[in-house]
Amino acid sequence: MASSRFSCSICLDDFNNPKIIDCHHTFCEKCLADHIRTFSHNNVFTCPLCRRNISVPDGGVSGFSSNFYLEEALMSSEGKEGSSSKYIPRCDICKKENSSQFRCVECDQFMCQPCKTTHDSIKSCSSHVVTGLDAASIKKAKKTLCPRHSQEPLIFYCRDCMLTACYRCSVTIHSGHKIVDIDSSLRAEVSQELKKLQIDLNNQRIQFQDQLDFLKAEKLKIQNKSQVTCQQVESHVETICKEIRKVGRELQEEIEKNCATGVKTMDDHIINMEKIVAQAHDNLMKTTELLDDDTTVHMVNYLPNLCLQRQKFTDIDVVVPDVKITDFHIGDLNLELLYQQVGRLEFREICVFQSKFDLNETVTQGGMGREFNVKKQLRCHIIVQKEAQSISSILSATRNPKPGEYPHPLTNDFVFHAVLVNKDERKSLQIKLNESVTENQTFYIFKWNNLLDWKVLSDVKNGFIDDEKKITMKIVAWVKLRYRY
Repeated sequence: MASSRFSCSICLDDFNNPKIIDCHHTFCEKCLADHIRTFSHNNVFTCPLCRRNISVPDGGVSGFSSNFYLEEALMSSEGKEGSSSKYIPRCDICKKENSSQFRCVECDQFMCQPCKTTHDSIKSCSSHVVTGLDAASIKKAKKTLCPRHSQEPLIFYCRDCMLTACYRCSVTIHSGHKIVDIDSSLRAEVSQELKKLQIDLNNQRIQFQDQLDFLKAEKLKIQNKSQVTCQQVESHVETICKEIRKVGRELQEEIEKNCATGVKTMDDHIINMEKIVAQAHDNLMKTTELLDDDTTVHMVNYLPNLCLQRQKFTDIDVVVPDVKITDFHIGDLNLELLYQQVGRLEFREICVFQSKFDLNETVTQGGMGREFNVKKQLRCHIIVQKEAQSISSILSATRNPKPGEYPHPLTNDFVFHAVLVNKDERKSLQIKLNESVTENQTFYIFKWNNLLDWKVLSDVKNGFIDDEKKITMKIVAWVKLRYRY
């Protein structure tokens, strides 16, 4: 298998006529053509690597730009000892891949052996210069010949168009322009510009990397804050549930207490009634026994007593004792009240402004200022300046009025705090406001005095300044949006 640096992701072999598509991925021209033929729909296909939708150019696969960087790298690798990557262009006549052995300078075409034979047999081509194919000739053909005039080398540079040109282009499309020779002096000039560009691009990369790191840190803060807030909700809901369960247990205890009192009262009456029932049963059995007795004397002797017992039982009133029966009336579930009991969500939008301040400029009178807007509603201005032996900061805020209106009063919907950024985030200086915005104010100034000792700040080892002697101040504005119960 070919080295991943020079291999096509479709065929997994060395690139052959590499074509770069809109998403900047590169494939062999033939592999790309086969992929488009199989998977395209309405002249649109998905990149095999990133799945992005790519439109097929008017000229088909050949309309995609060639990846000259890879072609050049492949040619360079061909000359290295032990290299397994060997780039052989396809024949420009029969279009066979990896078959070229020759190149016609006048036609600017690569040819295989059969096509060279045909080419040489044509009378108009018999005088053409045909060279054998090697890395040097391919590189020369790709880099030094004019794309408009294949026989002309690129020997001039047009400063107006910032393009290289051959002689014919210099006297036609670049006529009247500032034309210079491509020589060592131009190379030195361009090299100097490239070095400056390299420094600027590196600074931009560092700046963007700082922003990327900041965004990732803010994302982590959002996730952590969400997790902590959810835990707070869960904990408070559990507290409310405990109280509700406590109320439920109290109700159940009251029900059980009332039940115990009623059951005891009923048990006392039941015991008494069981005694009466037993006595009545004994009287009945005695009466039955006397009726079966042949002795009249016994019957006469017991009759008065039984009559007395009957009268006694007749006078007994069977009364059901008074007991309390407990019913439970289910209360109405008031969701609004329940939300109020659980708590409310306060939605706040975090607007962050971050800028670097030159340490030397903060010494000047008035310090160094930056302007920024918060949600297009507040116009803010921050100044960082040196005072005595420390550094201070001033933040002013006023509402942005609509056209034809006076500035609206500020409200406490905006809360500010500042951060003096340290390379070690844990050592960053968090600066909170001592005062909050009150209503009916159209302009407000927040001032943070004696933020940090100047000696501590200006020492690179403490992490508050970078290599360019700049400090980073971050202003965080919390904007209250709405509540939800």
